[in-house]
Amino acid sequence: MQEEPTIPAGHVILIIVGALLVAVFLNAPGLLDTAERQSGSTRSLAVGVMNPIATISNALFIDAPHQALDRLAHGAPDESVIVADDEVTSTTFPTATTTTTVPTRTITAEDPLRLLVAGDSMVGQFGPVLERTAERSGLVAGDHFFEFSTGLTRPDALDWGVKIEELRSEYGSEVIVLYLGANDAQEILIDGTWRSYDSPDGAWEAEYRSRVAALMSQLDASGAETYWMGLPVTSSDVQNARYEFFNSIYEAEAEAFDSIRFVPVWDWFTGDDGTYSEYLIDDDGSLTDMRLDDGIHYTTAGAQHLANRVFPILAGDYGIETG
Repeated sequence: MQEEPTIPAGHVILIIVGALLVAVFLNAPGLLDTAERQSGSTRSLAVGVMNPIATISNALFIDAPHQALDRLAHGAPDESVIVADDEVTSTTFPTATTTTTVPTRTITAEDPLRLLVAGDSMVGQFGPVLERTAERSGLVAGDHFFEFSTGLTRPDALDWGVKIEELRSEYGSEVIVLYLGANDAQEILIDGTWRSYDSPDGAWEAEYRSRVAALMSQLDASGAETYWMGLPVTSSDVQNARYEFFNSIYEAEAEAFDSIRFVPVWDWFTGDDGTYSEYLIDDDGSLTDMRLDDGIHYTTAGAQHLANRVFPILAGDYGIETG
């Protein structure tokens, strides 16, 4: 009697592990959404693991089936969205607050403006898209850097004051677009005691505000022009309250520095009713999915939507034609 062929146990394990990895990447948006709903250290760990996976999944369109099903579930049209390297238009959008004193120098293709886009997970999609958008002008040389699960509440994970100086030294950056705060509603160690975001005595707010002011002061003294990005409207009322609070701090503190501009992005991601909308009509007239399933981070299309509004602000300050 002929024996039936068997599969070695090691191969079975590899097949199972491979299948699990494929499942994780296919369902990355949903898993990231679940991670965002956790709390405390569990949330930090889960988001730290899933953020890069979700970013890679979206960039390589691995999550396309998940996104298509999500569109159907939410009643949005099941249309393919192709994000092209659209030309930056000269459309007038709301400008950044706080007037800066922009250094005057001749910017040429041979001596381009050195741009750095840096920050936390909000830069994951936005950074490279803004870099490409700016470089299409022929007058900007860009670089970007981001680190998941970092911010001003977690210098133990990454000290942004130190990191910014390292990046500027490495790239010779003249202009910085800084995007921080998405993960900052965490406890802060103050005088040896961990204080929560909702500390009733205002200790957390005072400490966080001082950290924002200190980083802005450092950037101002360095001679770099900085565009401090505001946080966007999200799908969570709880998160929105936090982000509006953070934005109020960023905007108020930026007013003290000539070289810091606060860039409000909230209204760029709201629907006709002024509230969060995952799908928006983009500059090309298409209904487009702008946000990942966590309701916070941008899809590639959302990043382009934002870049098409941020670059004209920067370009206008430096006399760069945008279209």
